[in-house]
Amino acid sequence: QDYIKDEIRQKYAEYGYGDLKSDVLDLTYPDSSLKDLLTALLSDRLDFESQVLMRAMKGLGTDEETLISILCTLDEEDIFPLQTAFYERYERSLEEAVISETSGKFKRVLILAGT
Repeated sequence: QDYIKDEIRQKYAEYGYGDLKSDVLDLTYPDSSLKDLLTALLSDRLDFESQVLMRAMKGLGTDEETLISILCTLDEEDIFPLQTAFYERYERSLEEAVISETSGKFKRVLILAGT
Protein backbone atom coordinates (compact mmCIF):
# COMPACT_ATOMS: atom_id res chain seq x y z
CA GLN A 1 0.00 0.00 0.00
CA ASP A 2 2.82 2.43 0.83
CA TYR A 3 4.45 1.59 -2.51
CA ILE A 4 1.31 2.53 -4.43
CA LYS A 5 0.83 5.72 -2.40
CA ASP A 6 4.46 6.73 -2.99
CA GLU A 7 4.23 6.00 -6.74
CA ILE A 8 1.08 8.11 -7.11
CA ARG A 9 2.67 11.03 -5.24
CA GLN A 10 5.85 10.74 -7.28
CA LYS A 11 4.04 10.65 -10.63
CA TYR A 12 1.85 13.60 -9.63
CA ALA A 13 4.99 15.62 -8.89
CA GLU A 14 6.79 14.37 -12.02
CA TYR A 15 3.97 15.62 -14.23
CA GLY A 16 4.44 19.08 -12.76
CA TYR A 17 1.39 19.25 -10.53
CA GLY A 18 3.33 19.76 -7.30
CA ASP A 19 2.55 18.08 -3.99
CA LEU A 20 -0.56 15.90 -4.17
CA LYS A 21 -1.34 15.93 -0.47
CA SER A 22 -1.07 19.74 -0.29
CA ASP A 23 -3.34 20.08 -3.31
CA VAL A 24 -5.92 17.75 -1.76
CA LEU A 25 -5.90 19.80 1.44
CA ASP A 26 -6.05 23.12 -0.42
CA LEU A 27 -8.47 22.30 -3.24
CA THR A 28 -11.14 20.15 -1.63
CA TYR A 29 -14.04 21.44 0.42
CA PRO A 30 -13.24 21.51 4.16
CA ASP A 31 -14.84 18.71 6.19
CA SER A 32 -15.99 16.87 3.08
CA SER A 33 -16.09 13.11 2.65
CA LEU A 34 -13.92 13.40 -0.46
CA LYS A 35 -11.24 15.29 1.44
CA ASP A 36 -11.35 12.72 4.25
CA LEU A 37 -11.04 9.84 1.80
CA LEU A 38 -8.14 11.33 -0.16
CA THR A 39 -6.34 12.40 3.02
CA ALA A 40 -6.74 8.90 4.45
CA LEU A 41 -5.34 7.34 1.29
CA LEU A 42 -2.34 9.69 1.26
CA SER A 43 -1.55 9.64 4.99
CA ASP A 44 -0.03 7.25 7.43
CA ARG A 45 -2.94 5.26 8.90
CA LEU A 46 -2.19 6.00 12.55
CA ASP A 47 -1.62 9.70 11.89
CA PHE A 48 -4.94 9.88 10.06
CA GLU A 49 -6.71 8.02 12.89
CA SER A 50 -5.25 10.48 15.40
CA GLN A 51 -6.69 13.35 13.34
CA VAL A 52 -10.09 11.64 13.23
CA LEU A 53 -9.99 11.10 17.00
CA MET A 54 -9.18 14.76 17.63
CA ARG A 55 -12.00 15.88 15.34
CA ALA A 56 -14.36 13.55 17.23
CA MET A 57 -13.42 15.21 20.53
CA LYS A 58 -13.09 18.81 19.34
CA GLY A 59 -15.79 21.41 19.86
CA LEU A 60 -19.18 20.97 21.46
CA GLY A 61 -20.17 17.40 22.04
CA THR A 62 -18.18 14.27 21.38
CA ASP A 63 -18.62 11.90 18.47
CA GLU A 64 -18.81 8.78 20.61
CA GLU A 65 -19.33 6.42 17.66
CA THR A 66 -16.03 7.49 16.12
CA LEU A 67 -14.17 7.09 19.40
CA ILE A 68 -15.62 3.61 19.84
CA SER A 69 -14.97 2.55 16.25
CA ILE A 70 -11.28 3.48 16.47
CA LEU A 71 -10.27 2.90 20.08
CA CYS A 72 -12.27 -0.27 20.70
CA THR A 73 -11.18 -2.01 17.51
CA LEU A 74 -7.43 -1.39 17.72
CA ASP A 75 -5.09 -4.33 17.53
CA GLU A 76 -2.98 -4.53 20.65
CA GLU A 77 0.20 -3.76 18.72
CA ASP A 78 -1.34 -0.52 17.36
CA ILE A 79 -2.19 1.06 20.73
CA PHE A 80 1.23 2.50 21.53
CA PRO A 81 1.95 3.66 17.94
CA LEU A 82 -1.44 5.44 17.85
CA GLN A 83 -0.70 7.12 21.18
CA THR A 84 2.67 8.21 19.79
CA ALA A 85 1.16 9.52 16.54
CA PHE A 86 -1.46 11.47 18.50
CA TYR A 87 1.16 13.02 20.79
CA GLU A 88 3.46 13.93 17.88
CA ARG A 89 0.63 15.72 16.10
CA TYR A 90 -1.05 17.47 19.05
CA GLU A 91 1.63 17.56 21.80
CA ARG A 92 -0.98 16.13 24.15
CA SER A 93 -1.48 12.54 25.15
CA LEU A 94 -4.44 10.63 23.78
CA GLU A 95 -5.32 9.61 27.33
CA GLU A 96 -5.48 13.27 28.47
CA ALA A 97 -7.72 14.13 25.52
CA VAL A 98 -10.09 11.23 26.20
CA ILE A 99 -10.23 12.02 29.92
CA SER A 100 -11.06 15.67 29.31
CA GLU A 101 -13.70 15.00 26.63
CA THR A 102 -15.60 12.01 28.03
CA SER A 103 -17.12 11.01 31.35
CA GLY A 104 -18.37 8.13 33.48
CA LYS A 105 -18.24 4.50 32.44
CA PHE A 106 -17.76 5.48 28.82
CA LYS A 107 -14.50 7.22 29.75
CA ARG A 108 -13.31 4.15 31.65
CA VAL A 109 -14.07 1.84 28.73
CA LEU A 110 -12.17 4.06 26.29
CA ILE A 111 -9.20 4.38 28.66
CA LEU A 112 -9.03 0.62 29.03
CA ALA A 113 -9.51 0.02 25.31
CA GLY A 114 -6.98 2.26 23.69
CA THR A 115 -5.13 4.79 25.77
